[in-house]
Formats: sequence, structure tokens, C-alpha cells
Amino acid sequence: MKSVRSLLAAIALMAIAVSCGKEPAQPNVAVTGVTLSPESIDIEIGDQKSLTATVSPSNATNKNISFSSSKESVATVSRDGIVDAVAAGKAIVTVMTEDGKYKAHCTVNVLEKVVHVTGVALNKTTLSLKEGEQFTLVPTVTPDNAADKSVRWSSDHEAIVTVSAEGVVKALKAGKAIVTATTVDQSKTASCAIEVAEGMGAVTGAATHISCRNAEISGKANLPGTTSTDLSFGVLYSTSSGVLIGSAIQIEARAFDSDYNYTVNTEVLEPETTYYYRSYIIQDKEISYGELKSFKTLAVSSMIQTLDATDINPKEAVLNASLDLTDCRYDALEYGFEVTPEGGSAHTLKSYNHSEKKFSAKDESLSRDTKYSVVAYVKLDGRTYKGEAKTFTTTSVKASITVESSNVSYYSATISGRLTVESEGSFTKSAVLYYSSTASTLEALKSRGTRKTLTLGTDGSYSIDLTSIESNTKYNYVVIAKVDDVEFASSVKNFTTLGYQTPELVDLGLSVKWASFNLGATKPEDYGGYYQWAGTTDVTDTRIYLDWSNCPYHTGSDDNTGWTKYVPSNKASYWSGSGSPDNKTVLDPGDDVAHVKLGGKWRMPTSAEWAELKNTDNCSWTWTSINGVKGYKVQSKKTGFTDNWIFLPAAGYRDGDGLSRVGADGSYWSSSLVTGYPNCASRLYFHPPTVGPLSFSRYRGQGVRPVSE
Repeated sequence: MKSVRSLLAAIALMAIAVSCGKEPAQPNVAVTGVTLSPESIDIEIGDQKSLTATVSPSNATNKNISFSSSKESVATVSRDGIVDAVAAGKAIVTVMTEDGKYKAHCTVNVLEKVVHVTGVALNKTTLSLKEGEQFTLVPTVTPDNAADKSVRWSSDHEAIVTVSAEGVVKALKAGKAIVTATTVDQSKTASCAIEVAEGMGAVTGAATHISCRNAEISGKANLPGTTSTDLSFGVLYSTSSGVLIGSAIQIEARAFDSDYNYTVNTEVLEPETTYYYRSYIIQDKEISYGELKSFKTLAVSSMIQTLDATDINPKEAVLNASLDLTDCRYDALEYGFEVTPEGGSAHTLKSYNHSEKKFSAKDESLSRDTKYSVVAYVKLDGRTYKGEAKTFTTTSVKASITVESSNVSYYSATISGRLTVESEGSFTKSAVLYYSSTASTLEALKSRGTRKTLTLGTDGSYSIDLTSIESNTKYNYVVIAKVDDVEFASSVKNFTTLGYQTPELVDLGLSVKWASFNLGATKPEDYGGYYQWAGTTDVTDTRIYLDWSNCPYHTGSDDNTGWTKYVPSNKASYWSGSGSPDNKTVLDPGDDVAHVKLGGKWRMPTSAEWAELKNTDNCSWTWTSINGVKGYKVQSKKTGFTDNWIFLPAAGYRDGDGLSRVGADGSYWSSSLVTGYPNCASRLYFHPPTVGPLSFSRYRGQGVRPVSE
């Protein structure tokens, strides 16, 4: 039994050994794509080209591929990718993988078989010519059915022999040269050795430097070994082909080189005209002529052209022209423009800035909205040439006007803006302002509004102050401007003057209650307005000049006469009203600006009420500032009112055309006249530490602190 078990174990070990001896199976790598190179080929009939297919990835298990042609009548392809060109046309060769059926393509263009050049021969391999003669060389290209039989010509000595693209050889002067024909295809060559002998006769050269009025003509007199003294030569030219001595303009050559080469200048020619010319020789009264040739002068447009006008504006434009004087000969020069308005007479405008073959001129004598014809001209030695006419139309005047209000107060406002003329040129400009509290449209403002003439600055800006207008009132306004005779209007705008804000009443325990801020202010630290005594208009504006000439109720030439109100009977010399002095010493309600503006029981304080406030038993006076504004804080000392106070800002005063002592002094009107001097009224004045009553001329402007019962 034990031996059986040992045998079975041995067999198992052998099985394991055999199993471990086998190689493991390899994994399959799939194809992911294929490419074909090149992707396009050109091939002639009968030729072959190989294509290369590349299968991806490079370690793919199955790299088997197959080729096919979309048109085997044009091109076939072998299993190895070799393409055979069968017939002219186009075919697509495709490669496809066996694994995955991936494809790639190549476009095959089959071309006809080209027959190339194998050689070329000339009809002459040697040639003898005389100066001025010519001969045509003829090439013969082989094979006869070559695809490209064209040749290029060259001369190794062009000063002796030239050759044209057609193989025409021209002998210029004595010497030797080799003319070669080279095939364009395969560069096959054939040559002709040419010997040029010196000859006698007239050689017509080229016409060069041709302009619309001049040309230069060259020639040569072949005079080998001449000893004649009766000799002349040169050029003949005419608009007729019969160019002979006596029937053409004759120009003798006065300057020439040792080989009798010469160039002559024509006289003035007609533009765009064909001229015939030839050289001549007169020797011992015998005449010989060179070859008849021709040239055509250029059109006038080659010299002068009218160009489009630029920078066109209502009253001016820049006129432009091209002027090419190359090859034009002249002694005197003038150029410019003729400008004609539609239906009008022409005028001439000269120019003086010819540069880089152009010139221009600014015409500043034009009219707006007008069509003009312009012609550029050039005058050479008194002869005028003109370009073609161009037209342009001047523009309308373009302008705009802005208007805004600012500094709007109770009785005044500033209107400002700018007139901007967008058109170039010099124009007359004016502007007026219309404003009204009742009219609101453009036409209504023009017909019923108050008219103010505006002063325009050099930049078109303007600013005007409206004074003595009503407070708390809406005003409409518009500005009308004229540029030359063209009218422009701003938009209609409006502003509303300030309405006087009613202050709070502050009870300091005195005989009257005091306003919490000045008349015309909105808070305690505001200065408010400035007013003349007995005047009800704010004179804050320093452009309002304050003196005796504009003082309320005063008509005299000085402050001691001419008063029509508020004169006590003991100062009759001051009076100029009807009857006796009115003996008024306190402002009437209608002359009390505080009452007029605030109504009710509001009024200006009397001098006695200012004295009551100043009394240090009643109130304390502390020099301080509120929000950066200096002044006196006046606080009640009365029992039950000690928490109450008012602030009198140091607003200064108005005099002449200035505002004085602002931030340093306070100056406030009372309603009381100074009876001994009726040209003055009483005021409260302070300049720390001084606080006290003083008189002040009635024309000056001061602050007002209202009171009420």
C-alpha cells in the first residue's frame, strides 16, 4: 500500500513539472490605425512610384494590409504598394488593415508623358554684318515634338551686337560677339559667331526721355576714314512719315563723341502725338538717311493731373494735383488751379509748393453749400497745360452750442457755455441769450423773452450773470448763435431761483426771538446774503458795484444830499424828496428785507434789540467756529433759557466791487437809522474781542439776522 501512494505522488510531481515547463500564451495587440506616405503624388504615364504604409501601433499582432485603386484604368497598385501610371487622370489608392479595417489614402495624379528637348541648332553659326545692319537667327529645336521649344537669347558683347527675344541681331559697332540661343527646357545651347565691320551711313538710334512735350533722339554717323569738310549730320522728325530734308524739322548734332554718337533734344512737341524720325548725313552735298522710326509723346495726364480736393469745409478746401516734370525742359514755370463755382466765374489760384511730384493750395475764398469745378494747370515757358476737371461741393457750416446755468441764488444766476464751430475756416460769430419765466418754447422765448447779447471768447466760450430776477421762480432760457448767416440754437433749459428758507425761532428769554440763521442761509454757519440798508435785493455778486450811485432812496451826487426817504426833520439838507423830510428812523415793512422775504412777523432787529443781545448780563459771547466757519456763539444767561444759543458767522461785508473781512469780522444791519447822519444806519459789528454798535453807510452790503415777536 505504501508503494502505491509513493507512485501516485511521483506521478503528480511529474504532472506539475510538465505543466510548469510550458511557455505562457502572449496577449493580442490590436491595430489602432494606419497612415500612407506620401498622401499625394504626381506621376507620368508609364512611371512607377512606391507608397509606404505604417500600421499603428508598431507592436500590433496582425499587421496584414491590402491595397486598392479607385480607378485602375488610370493607376494600378501592387500588393506591395507600387503604383503604375496607366493613363492620364486621377485615382485614389487606399490601404486597409486586416485587423480593424482602418484605411488611409493617397491621391494619384497621372500626367501625360513630357517630351523633353534634346538639342538646338541655328540657321547661321557664323555671320558678318556692317554697323547698323540686322539679321534674324532662327533656332531649330529637336525633337520636333518637344513639349517646350522656347529659347532665350543672349549676346556676350551687347555694345557690339544686341539680340531681341525674337532672335533679331542688330550690329551696333565694329567688333566681334557671340549670340547664343538656350532652350528653356534642358538648357541646350547653340551659338553664332558674329563679326561686325565698320560701315558708312546714318544710324537711327532710340528716342528716349519722352514726355508730353519733349524727347531726346540719338543717332550715329558712320564715317570711317572721312576727310570731307563739307559734312553735317543729325536728326529729322515730323508728324508725317515722309521724313526727308525739307519736309521735317532738322536738328543738327553739335555735340558728339569720337565715334560720332550723338543725342539731340527736340523742340516743343504736341502731347499724345506720334512723331516719325530718322538720322541723316550730308557729305559733299550727298544725303544719306538712317532707318525710319517713330515714338509717341505722352498724354498731358502723364505730366499734370487734377486730384481730389481734401479738407473740404464751408468756406475753404485744399486743392491737390500731381505734376511730374521728368524729362520736361523749360525755363519758366508756373502752376496752380482754376476754380469755378457752379454758375459763376472762374478764378486762378497759384501754388508754390511743388514737392515730390505734387502741389496743393488752400482756397479760402469759397462759399458754403456750393459745387465747384477745379482744374490743375502748369505753364511752361508761357504754354499752358491742364489736367482733367474735378468737382467738389463745400459743406454746410457745422456748429453746436452748449448752455448751462450755475450759481443760482435768490435773485441771480450765471448762464455759461460754448459755441463750437466744427467746420474749418474763418467765420463771424455772435450769440444772444433769451430767458423768461413765462415763455417755454424756442419761438416764444425769441418773441417774448428778455434778450441779452453774449460776449464770445476766442474759444467760443461765454458767461453772463442774470441779476435782479425773481426769487423762487422758474426761468426758461435758450442761446441762439449765428455763424456767418447760419443760425444755431441750444436746447431750451431752465433753472429755479432759490426761495428763502424760514429759520427756526430761538428764544433767548429776551424781548424778541432770534432766527437760527442769517437771511438767505440754510444753517447757522452759512453767511447768507448781503443787502443794502432799505434794499431788498441780494448784492452778494461782487460784479455789482456798490457805491452812492446805486444806493436805495438816493439820487444825489454825494452822501450828504439827494435822499428821498428816511431823513429826520433836523437834517433837511439831506432831503431831496417832495415836501419836508419824512422823519422816518426805522425801516418800513416794505423796505425791511427780512419781512419782505420771510413775511409774517419777521423783520430786521432794531439797534435797541441788538444792544439787548449784546448785553453780557443777558448773553455770553464766545468766539468759536462751527464746521470751520468762525463767528460768535451767543448763549442765553436767562433763567430757563440757558440751553438756547445762536451763532453769528463772521461774514464780513460788501463794498465797491469787493467782499471784505470775511472770516474775521461780523457786520449785521439793524432796522434803525443813525438820526444824526441819515446817510448811515446802525449795525452790530464785531472784530474779536470787540463787539459793539457802529454806524455804516447805507449803500454797503451786510448780513441780516431776522427777529420775530
